[in-house]
Amino acid sequence: PNVVNIFDVSVKDDIKYIVMEYIHGITLKNYIEKKARLSVKEAISIAIQVSMGIEAAHNNHIIHRDIKPSNILMKPKSDGSFEVYLIDFGAVANPKVQGGGSTVAGTYGYMPPEQLTGNPSPASDIYALGATIVRLLSGVELSEMQVLQFRLMIDPHLQSVPRPIVRVLHKMLEPVMDKRLCDYDMLGKLFALFSKGEYEVLQRPEFVIEFGTEHGEYGSMKAWNNALKSVKTYGQAKNVDLWLRLPE
Repeated sequence: PNVVNIFDVSVKDDIKYIVMEYIHGITLKNYIEKKARLSVKEAISIAIQVSMGIEAAHNNHIIHRDIKPSNILMKPKSDGSFEVYLIDFGAVANPKVQGGGSTVAGTYGYMPPEQLTGNPSPASDIYALGATIVRLLSGVELSEMQVLQFRLMIDPHLQSVPRPIVRVLHKMLEPVMDKRLCDYDMLGKLFALFSKGEYEVLQRPEFVIEFGTEHGEYGSMKAWNNALKSVKTYGQAKNVDLWLRLPE
């Protein structure tokens, strides 16, 4: 339900066509241009629907490769909310086809490192979803954010956002693909809790392994303090993660 229907794909005079359902609405890009930034509730509502569209595409062996606000369509509902659709499948890759993702496609700021080298995976779309959520909550174009060691430095732009949400976004935007949070079930549970205003949830049993929160950030305050003593400059090698985890 969160993916625009595709009726036909054809070629005429060497031009490829995708025939899609017409949906009367506006793009998310146009929507956010009228607002400084979205509320947490509204951004998470959009994220839930987009993630369902991404999961449906991945279940059909399709990597979108270009998830961003201009490729998300918003159809108004009578209660003031929106039905959200993932559109523009012109850059898709099929991981089951050899070389199916060998070309570089996507948009700077929304692409993870592996996609820049022409090696997208389903995890690449999760990264792009995380980047889109950052754009919605910050009101800042991603091209204006600092990138350090392939990591998008989102914290300065999300100071008013509940910290657990920021931590989830860090996991979605993890530059190392194997460490990225790509569990749809877990993301769905977290988004559902955040949409209800329940933020202090990362110490629940189902989340502690992924986020290492069973005994707090570093197992003990002593361990954390010892680690902090080694940080002397912003962005110091091997301590970016430590810096990002500092409390507000």
